[in-house]
Amino acid sequence: MNEVISMYNSGMYQREIAEKFGVSQGMISIRLRKAGIKLRSRGESDKIVWSRKTPSQRYATYEAAHAAARNRKHSHTEKCQRAIFNQNNPKLSELEQKFLYAFQSENIPVISQFALDIYNIDFALPNRKIAIEIDGGNWHNSSKKRKYDTGKEVLLRRRKWALIRFQVCNRLKIVADIPTYDFVDVINAVCSNPSLLS
Repeated sequence: MNEVISMYNSGMYQREIAEKFGVSQGMISIRLRKAGIKLRSRGESDKIVWSRKTPSQRYATYEAAHAAARNRKHSHTEKCQRAIFNQNNPKLSELEQKFLYAFQSENIPVISQFALDIYNIDFALPNRKIAIEIDGGNWHNSSKKRKYDTGKEVLLRRRKWALIRFQVCNRLKIVADIPTYDFVDVINAVCSNPSLLS
């Protein structure tokens, strides 16, 4: 039992200890609890193991994880969960931050990175079914991004959402779709009368 406790305190997972002694993981958990040991969460165990790895070992772990992910098809459920995670933990570009600030300063209640099925909409007014997409930079021209954007547009149309797309150059000047209006005025107008969008 002293060896089991020592191994566990050194950062080994319960599963690894169980395999070493040829018993079930549940048996190790029961013994550790009876010995008065507070069991760690998986995250806490990972931190201990990770802190003991050398930089080259960490790199090898990253590479193995990336290689496995690269060749794996993600299920629809996983993609939906990722979209919800992105909504709850939004990472906005500098351009999107500027738009968000403008929306907030005009009291327009947008939700950034709104999850809709497997997609994230840059900004959404879900109760009005209005999606707002901000296109800035050349990465929107990549074939992968174009395919993603097309899929998103098809889903929005199918679910009867209105889509407002802003294409913005590096000087924050709107260069397409709505060239002569301030975007805040456009959003306010559409919110007051959605039929204006057409």
